[in-house]
Amino acid sequence: PYTPLLTPQIQQLLKAKLKIDPDIGDVFIEELSRTSLGKSLLEKIITAIPGSSVEVLQAAISLAVREGNELSVVNILKAYPEENITLDLTKIVGIALQVNGSHLQSQMINPILDRTLKKEINPNNLQHLNTAIYEQMQIFQRTLNLKDDTRNRQIVVDIYSADQTQKPLVIMSHGFSADRQFLRYVAVHLASHGYTVDIVEHPGSNINVFRDPHSGFDLSQLLPASEFLDRPQDITFVLDQLTELNQNHETLKGKLNSEKVAIIGHSFGGYTALAVAGGELNLPQLREYCDDLRFFGRSPADWLQCAAKDLPENNLNFKDERIKSAIALNPIVGKIFGETGLENVTIPTLILASGDDSITPSIQHQLRPFDHLNGEKYLIVALGATHLSVTDHRYSEDAMRESNITNEVMKGLSLALVSELNEEENIYKPFLSADYVQNLSNDKIKLRFTTEIPESLKNWLNSFTVNSYQ
Repeated sequence: PYTPLLTPQIQQLLKAKLKIDPDIGDVFIEELSRTSLGKSLLEKIITAIPGSSVEVLQAAISLAVREGNELSVVNILKAYPEENITLDLTKIVGIALQVNGSHLQSQMINPILDRTLKKEINPNNLQHLNTAIYEQMQIFQRTLNLKDDTRNRQIVVDIYSADQTQKPLVIMSHGFSADRQFLRYVAVHLASHGYTVDIVEHPGSNINVFRDPHSGFDLSQLLPASEFLDRPQDITFVLDQLTELNQNHETLKGKLNSEKVAIIGHSFGGYTALAVAGGELNLPQLREYCDDLRFFGRSPADWLQCAAKDLPENNLNFKDERIKSAIALNPIVGKIFGETGLENVTIPTLILASGDDSITPSIQHQLRPFDHLNGEKYLIVALGATHLSVTDHRYSEDAMRESNITNEVMKGLSLALVSELNEEENIYKPFLSADYVQNLSNDKIKLRFTTEIPESLKNWLNSFTVNSYQ
């Protein structure tokens, strides 16, 4: 009877469904009540149902799951164990507007990640795992302005290098609306160990997108579809330019080993890293996903990736054979590579997922993609960390107050993975271990390490289908 009083948008919110595998329904409710986001959600719902309680609400949620294998505001109300119920519809709509379904799913899997991936640490393996104990070199920094005439694209690159080095090259890609200062501390650290590091700034998706008064919230203006093509092409263009500089530049000659390259990327830069590492874009599958996408209940990365759906191509591959290893930090992945595109990534690859990341929630953007990679691979889960926890604390101090420990992990892991390209160095290999990673956990951030997704964890991931929140 209330339908005529509700706008189509509000009706959509009230009927939005979170599908749940019936085999884990009871565990789902238990884990929901444990997470801070779940507790907050239950408390908010109680305020919208005067006279309710956590116990009664949990019973209603449990019944709704058992009867229909899905959650929605309407289904919970149908299952509510009272004959009469008073609702504050304004508050219910307000709650529905705030729910990030993808983030909620990822938060609920955090306790399972914690328990499943936790390992017994061998204290004997920790004695020499310190990135500061090895000889460090004096570093130099210079900036290059490169012009790609073919694409009419001006690309700025910061280069960090030691005075004498023949080691493999490291190239870095920042995230959407960031810049080349974002991971500067990693560049400085690697350069001090003798590596030349080049941080690329992508002109179409850097910090300037939010300085454009005309962009507003129009996705096509905020993030042009062409950026999904231009970013990996930026990397290839820069490597081409560095190859020339390595042959004839007065001070850089011989320092730019652009035939053996490691790439490090964060967020949109994580997508960039996976693309040049061999990930094949599957735009038909992305379009199918985005055409059925509901704005409410999704994370920013869920809809940000949909900017690429307007590209005219179907399948695209930007693999650069010079890229020999990759690190993707909180990458935007979702459906951009389809179901099989990442199977083409066969080089050593490390993915980092943050348990409290509401921008690129872990299930869709890191955990499932990690399982699709082929070849040598490593997964780091930082429970309690956010999307910005890997940033340089000098770049964003507020985001780093609780997350400096992740910086230390990044130093060790980046050094370990990059050094694999230098066959003479194997002293850093122990950093790629649960002993090193897990030992750096503290009260705020728990760190977990694995090289494969255990079957028990796969069952949980499979219970959250890709289109589970509609």
